[in-house]
Amino acid sequence: MMQQTMADYTQTFRQLAELDVSQLSDVTSLESKWSLVKVSKASQWEKWVQKYCERLEQENVKEEVRHARMLKVNPLYIPNNWILQEAIADAEKNDFGKVRLLLKVFMNPYEVNEEAEKLGYSSQPPSWSYGIKLSCSS
Repeated sequence: MMQQTMADYTQTFRQLAELDVSQLSDVTSLESKWSLVKVSKASQWEKWVQKYCERLEQENVKEEVRHARMLKVNPLYIPNNWILQEAIADAEKNDFGKVRLLLKVFMNPYEVNEEAEKLGYSSQPPSWSYGIKLSCSS
C-alpha cells in the first residue's frame, strides 16, 4: 500500500507509532499525519487496519507498549536527499548552519527538534525535491 500510494516508508511507521490504533480509521486523527493520509487512500486500508488490530489483540500488546517500542526504532528524521541538498548548497556558500543542525539532529533522530520542525524536516518533502539524486561525491 505504501508503494501504491507513494507514501514515505519511514514516516508511515513513525506516524503509525504516534497514533492509537483506534484513530487509524478516523480521518480527523489522520489529518496531521501526511504519510498515513497517503496510505489510508489505498483500497485495502480498512482491511489492513482491521488485521493490524486483530494481531495486536492476539499478541496482547498494550497501546503504551506499542507506542514505546515503535518510537524507539522509527526515527522522526531521516537524511532525505532534499534536506542534504539544502545543507550542501548552503555549505558551498560558506554557511554551515544547516550542516551543524543536521549533525545535531541525526545524533538523536528519534527526538523532536524544534529547529528541524521549523525547517520541515519531518514534513512531506517539497515538490521541487522529487527527482533529486545525491551521490558520495555530492
